Order: sequence, then structure tokens, then C-alpha cells
Amino acid sequence: MSIIGRWELGSIRMLDENGVEKYVTPDEYLNSPMPPYRTTESDIKNEMKQRKMTVDTVLSVEDDGKIYSLMPVPEGISKEQLDMAVNAGAVKLKNGLMLIDSYDWKEENGGYIFDSKIQGEALGEKVSPWIQLLDDEGCINMIGMRFVKVD
Repeated sequence: MSIIGRWELGSIRMLDENGVEKYVTPDEYLNSPMPPYRTTESDIKNEMKQRKMTVDTVLSVEDDGKIYSLMPVPEGISKEQLDMAVNAGAVKLKNGLMLIDSYDWKEENGGYIFDSKIQGEALGEKVSPWIQLLDDEGCINMIGMRFVKVD
């Protein structure tokens, strides 16, 4: 399977009411109960805005060895505001979407790995930030989000 192409959010990891991790669909995530610290109307509105941006995140895996994490321009942002942000260098666009981040990827030992950018040590030894890109079901699993290939 070629990994080159567009990947959309298929599921996201959440904690259920018992504190157990589970994956839910984007719709289930959008409609899940509000966290207890979200109590005001403004808090709830901001939470829903954040959830919508998360659900709309896409990955573009390209043959230049990069994975681009992208999201649509948030609602309410005018073309003029966007142009100003781009011209000021505060926002970068790729394929008409806002660039969130990019990651290096490569093929190794018959599989694919990517640079998670996570630094750390285990038992006093540096741990490589390069981790497996695809899970057992062929999804890209990044930061608790599972992306499925759409083209």
C-alpha cells in the first residue's frame, strides 16, 4: 500500500466515563459530554470550536519525505485577515489549508516510520524519536488520532 496521499481523521482516543481509553468516531467525539471544567457558555463554545478544528485536521503524506498536518481556515476568518497573517509569516498555507506542522517520514525494513519529534530517555539512554507510522489496521496513528487514507 502506498502511503502517499490525503488522510482524514477516522477516530480519536478519549477516556470513557470509567477513565478507560477508547477510540471514538469524529461524530462521537463532537457529541461527547463536555469536560467538567467547561461550565460557561463561552467555555463550551471554545471547546466545540477546538473539537471541530481537531476533527477537520487532515494529513498530506507526500513523496518528498514529509507528512503535513493541515486544517481548514477557522470559520469567521476573512480573506483579508488570512492574507495579513500569511504575509506576516504567522500562518502558512498548503493546498488551501493552514499548515499546523510537518514531520519527516521514511521507509525502513519494509515499513514506514516517522520522526515524532518526541525527545526522551529510557534507563539513561536516549530514545529515538522515529516511530512506526502505521498501526496494525493500516491507519496513521499520531498523538491519539487515527487517520485513514482517502486518496
